[in-house]
Amino acid sequence: AMLLRGGDGRPVKMVGCTVDVTEKKRAEEQIAHHKRQLEFVLSAAGVGTWLNAFPLGDLNWDEATRALFFVKPGEKATAELFWSRLHPDDREPTRLAVEAAIRDRTLYEIDHRAVRPDTGEHRWIRSAGQATYSPDGTPIRFDGINYDITARKRAEDAVREREAFIGGILGSITDGFFVLDTDWRFTFANDEIVRRFGRGRAEIIGGRVWEMFPDAVGN
Repeated sequence: AMLLRGGDGRPVKMVGCTVDVTEKKRAEEQIAHHKRQLEFVLSAAGVGTWLNAFPLGDLNWDEATRALFFVKPGEKATAELFWSRLHPDDREPTRLAVEAAIRDRTLYEIDHRAVRPDTGEHRWIRSAGQATYSPDGTPIRFDGINYDITARKRAEDAVREREAFIGGILGSITDGFFVLDTDWRFTFANDEIVRRFGRGRAEIIGGRVWEMFPDAVGN
């Protein structure tokens, strides 16, 4: 609006216009609604987000990501803190994965461990993200998600330990010993069976009895 004055300086007219912003407001409300829905879904799924601008100094982590990396309330999330929270064995692979994703414009995806500094507790985290670039090719953002895969990793470790234990027992049997599944495929063969069959273990495992020994099956 604009106030118009007469020659004596007194206001004589107000000129203005009105604009219908209903559609704009509806769009803003829709965006806000979708944002709340996304935040709810991510939170329910245990997924944290990171939305970081280059250069990577202070990091924009949501509460879920802060919790995954053992960041205390009020503690600032920084690139330095991120590297310090990673397990020492995972720092170099993570650095190389970040550099490759930015350089090659590919998806960044890695499993690494976050370590709690006061207790040494660690959890496995899957991180995935991608960089955004300016028109001249300069990376300007690096955004992505994190989620906890500790339970899956522990289950995988338990399976490997059990298989190694069973394999050790079966492998120690001096007589020939093998295991078949319901499709008559070899799933295990100890050293004596490998010696007797005269074939490599990789060739035996997964093969069906009649495929490997056709003469043993009647016509």
